[in-house]
Amino acid sequence: MTEKEKVSKTIETEEKILTLPCIPLRGITVFPNTISHFDVGREKSVKALEAAMKNDKILFVVSQIDDSILIPTEDDYYTIGTVVKVKQMLKIQGDAVRVVVEGLHRAEIGSVISQAPYIRVAVDIIPPMEVEDDIEIQAMMRVVWNSFDEYMELNPPHKSTATYDMPLAFKTPEIFADTVAVQL
Repeated sequence: MTEKEKVSKTIETEEKILTLPCIPLRGITVFPNTISHFDVGREKSVKALEAAMKNDKILFVVSQIDDSILIPTEDDYYTIGTVVKVKQMLKIQGDAVRVVVEGLHRAEIGSVISQAPYIRVAVDIIPPMEVEDDIEIQAMMRVVWNSFDEYMELNPPHKSTATYDMPLAFKTPEIFADTVAVQL
């Protein structure tokens, strides 16, 4: 059983609301079904990461609205983010930590439970879209794929066979869209 399946099973057997440490990210968005890395340096974020490491390595990451804000408040980050599993941590200069995470589920902040010593939020898991094999959706995916193909042609240094072929492997619109977004 994969980590995502374990977390999904836990979520299904309990309520779909989780209380998790939260890290607002500057200049990066983490999507479900992807592996991402980022650096954590703010004291509150390091404490949130430490709390997650003590509790199944699960935390909630969300993008900041304005990257220039150093100490974000509740109004400074979006309400939709991703529940992630920490895969790896590496101490870097000073007190900063480089973190590798796997995006598990899209979620929405229901409420901010605390701001100190770290941000802790109650999140509601957003279930994946259930889409039937719809011709209109398949056509939209082709339009996105053609635009992505055009982009890749205009940016040859970024074009690799693995990157180019990856979105084609996904048949569900949600995973396809997230994968293309990460590549862009």
